[in-house]
Amino acid sequence: GEGRLRLVHAADHAEGMGASLRTGVAALPSGLRGVYVFLGDMPDIPTEVFAPLVAAVEAGAPAAAPDFGGRRGHPVLFSAALLPDLARASGDAGAREVLARLGDRVARVACAHPGVLFDVDRPEDLGDAPRG
Repeated sequence: GEGRLRLVHAADHAEGMGASLRTGVAALPSGLRGVYVFLGDMPDIPTEVFAPLVAAVEAGAPAAAPDFGGRRGHPVLFSAALLPDLARASGDAGAREVLARLGDRVARVACAHPGVLFDVDRPEDLGDAPRG
């Protein structure tokens, strides 16, 4: 059978995150209730954030994101109803335009771990990694 991880190549990746998002969405199987969008430069996402995001979307939110100290973090869980919108992502904004259109309809789930905000732009950033 197929493994749990499937790598797909975004041939137009130079366009930005939108291309990667479109390619990923196009490769998804049918029948999903939602999809997480992770950023590859965020190595310290806590696993305890997943269940509350699922609960928020199952309760009717179109999307849900962790909130640490009043700042929206990652990953974002998008309901299946938003997959057509994600499939049209363009440029380097990725899913930001979809989130902007949703506004306060994005459920914000309080998270006590700063890993939902921590990203790595340079190797030296790893020295600042929060460990919780």
